Amino acid sequence: MKCAEDPIYFIKKYLYIQHPIRGRLPFELYPFQEECVDAFLNYKFNIVLKSRQLGLSTTTSAYCLWMALFRRDANILVMATKLEVGKFMIQKIRTAFKMLPAWMLNLLELTDPEAESVKYIRFNNGSRITAIPTSGDAGRGEAVTLLIVDEAAHIDNLEELWLGLYPTLSTGGRAIVFSTPAGKNFFYQMWMGAETGEWEEGKVGQHCKGVGKNGFHGIKLPWFVHPERDEKWFEDQAKPMDARGIAQELLCVGPYSRIETSDGFKYASDITVGDQVLTHTGRFQKVINVGCRPVEQNETIYEVSVPCNREENLYITGNHPLYGKKFSCS
Repeated sequence: MKCAEDPIYFIKKYLYIQHPIRGRLPFELYPFQEECVDAFLNYKFNIVLKSRQLGLSTTTSAYCLWMALFRRDANILVMATKLEVGKFMIQKIRTAFKMLPAWMLNLLELTDPEAESVKYIRFNNGSRITAIPTSGDAGRGEAVTLLIVDEAAHIDNLEELWLGLYPTLSTGGRAIVFSTPAGKNFFYQMWMGAETGEWEEGKVGQHCKGVGKNGFHGIKLPWFVHPERDEKWFEDQAKPMDARGIAQELLCVGPYSRIETSDGFKYASDITVGDQVLTHTGRFQKVINVGCRPVEQNETIYEVSVPCNREENLYITGNHPLYGKKFSCS
């Protein structure tokens, strides 16, 4: 009963994962992963802007298994950039299921899947988890309990797919959409629609307050939310990347960084020549050029924040000038 009520308890207490090097390991959720699972429970639609290699696919796979075991007739669809990626998530779920304790499966009367293949797993409580392709008719005509879209920003026809899949969620279904950023595409529009303009700090990650105008709850997970990542890891990952790659794959900034203009806050990707942006003098000045340069291999990226605003961090090179002023946090 406790497992049925609390997916975090179920995952941390009874779920194992198969590590490619270290073998079978208990799934010890990191704090930012727990925050994500809480959001999955509390919000119907979630969108996560994330750095790479945070284990969110594995976390989401565990959440899918919990829902399938403890909710009858759950129809869970998994979509990724390629069908093979979706199949890999099914394999993770199958492996975790087979390592559950026998007493639990006996109580649930789920000792074996009712049916399974590389693309789906179905249980005799009526629940099933299916990897679906990114074709135009994927998932249409089904009543979907939970839709997972992995690396959504890298799916070319995401807008068409979402328009086709959204009606399948109308009977109470939920959605989890997550990705590293990839420019101004439909995922970018979904993220913009999720932003409420107000942020709140979780224990580790950053969350939008409530939901945005499109009904999505936004979660931002830069690289440093992972407790095993340090500056050396970041520098090693950043060495082969240019500035755009670092922003996209690691920082979750770049196009999504907010800049104050005379028309209110805008994202960096929306700034154009002629916009009036706030400068260190306290006055708005006209933008005369927009550009970027690659980060050199011997350069360090610094994270900068101010005491009164830990949500809007900057990531800059060491030769970037900064101007400070006193803040009152009262």
